[in-house]
Amino acid sequence: MKSKKCLTLIIVLKSLIGFAQFDVSIHPLPLIRSDINISLEYRASDEIGIELTPQLEFDGYNRYSAPGSNRIRFNSVGFGARLIGKYYLMPAKGCNKWIIGPYLKFRQTTEKQEGIASGTNFTGTRYAVGFYSGYKFVSRRKIIMEIGMGLGRAFISEEDSINYGAQNFIDIGNVNIDATANLTVGYRFGVKEN
Repeated sequence: MKSKKCLTLIIVLKSLIGFAQFDVSIHPLPLIRSDINISLEYRASDEIGIELTPQLEFDGYNRYSAPGSNRIRFNSVGFGARLIGKYYLMPAKGCNKWIIGPYLKFRQTTEKQEGIASGTNFTGTRYAVGFYSGYKFVSRRKIIMEIGMGLGRAFISEEDSINYGAQNFIDIGNVNIDATANLTVGYRFGVKEN
């Protein structure tokens, strides 16, 4: 019985994937900082797409507290995700050209400070909602490139540390403004173009 359910699930998934269109793209700029951002977009119709971007961060940087002092090393590890609901205005090849839509973003980062203040940990958490706009190019060979930007509001923007305790940055001025950007290159898998 269990094998029949698994076989049915595999057949259904293969048939959906065979008719579906997926865009897979990578964000090259975050790779400079050792971040990995890969976008997966599902085409629901010619005008509507849903993009999910899982984000992984593996970063380290040095900071000096004063001239002539010892360096302080920060190692940062983080994860997050961004979800964009995309509406394409006048698409020619299905899910291409001008884009507008809402986005949701979550990110959690942990930084470990080494050096002078060895063992100090910071944990940052951010939830944001905003509006996204951009443009997607699709070549005849299904190579895609997208450029876009979004602005929104962070509903939770907290930092928690051993030394300072929990701090909510929403209370401090305009820190609750959130921004997101897309500069991606990728490939379109799935159905043939019209």
